[in-house]
Amino acid sequence: MSPVGSVATSRTVNASRHSLPGPTPLSSPTDPTDRVSLTRNEVWVDGLRLATTTVTPTVDHDRSPLVVTLGIMARLDAFEEQRFRLLADRLNRPVIAIDTPGWTRGGGTLPSQVRARLRSGGFDWLAHLLRHALRGAEPGITDLTPSILGYSLGASTASALAHELVASGGQLRGVTLVEPVAIRRQTMPELTVRNLLDARHVRRYAMTNNQFPWAVTSAGPGPLPRATELLLLARAISHGQILHSLQSLPTEVPVVLVSGEHSTLVPKRAVSRFATTLQHPGRRVDQLIVPEAHHALWNSLPVVDRITDWIT
Repeated sequence: MSPVGSVATSRTVNASRHSLPGPTPLSSPTDPTDRVSLTRNEVWVDGLRLATTTVTPTVDHDRSPLVVTLGIMARLDAFEEQRFRLLADRLNRPVIAIDTPGWTRGGGTLPSQVRARLRSGGFDWLAHLLRHALRGAEPGITDLTPSILGYSLGASTASALAHELVASGGQLRGVTLVEPVAIRRQTMPELTVRNLLDARHVRRYAMTNNQFPWAVTSAGPGPLPRATELLLLARAISHGQILHSLQSLPTEVPVVLVSGEHSTLVPKRAVSRFATTLQHPGRRVDQLIVPEAHHALWNSLPVVDRITDWIT
């Protein structure tokens, strides 16, 4: 499967816009379980639980990993991990997924510095913690030229983590942001209403997985959340500060922006404006629109499978 339209060269100023053909579901991924291995890792830093899941192809593969950060209230369970198995198999690269720390009871509390920065929209201190977790899973991460991918809230943590890795001497292969909510500033009431409008579609996208006997079709009961930390994360998203993190990256790092055609949280016009602002001589910025899709597209394995063609 190949993307529609021409793809800009990495040294060209470009904000190209592409759509995936046809209605969703877009593909029929096969069971990757026997072609990958999965390892879970957990470390505690200053009383805070930092967890990762690493999925590695069992055949000869590209050692440059894809690092994935999660959406709000997502966790490293079988429902989420099936996406990482699929990504690792399709890309033939390791995938390291990092849990968002601090929002569940029993996982410790966020340090005061992290909480203070989240109140003003900054994810940098949280990204510092994520780098600790990442190095626990792959100590040589800065030497492997990873790619970074984040969905929804994860787009904010992914952008901040990309900045953190570059600042610590690493190089990046690319950054892919799927439904990046924080590309614009929003009030909390606006964010709440838009989230409720898009949340109506979650179950429908998850049901597209029912056609695959191997798929986990829904998440099980989750841990008890910490309401204060979830509110902090949501307020940080509302500040819309992804742009600052991405503009700090070297211009040779390409950026891919993926959004659903009918997303309320991440409307395509806002993504187009963001892509134009992000342009800089030498930076490649591609905007990918999934037809007929909403913010919940990440819940559909066929859509995730199709998006894989665009991950740098």
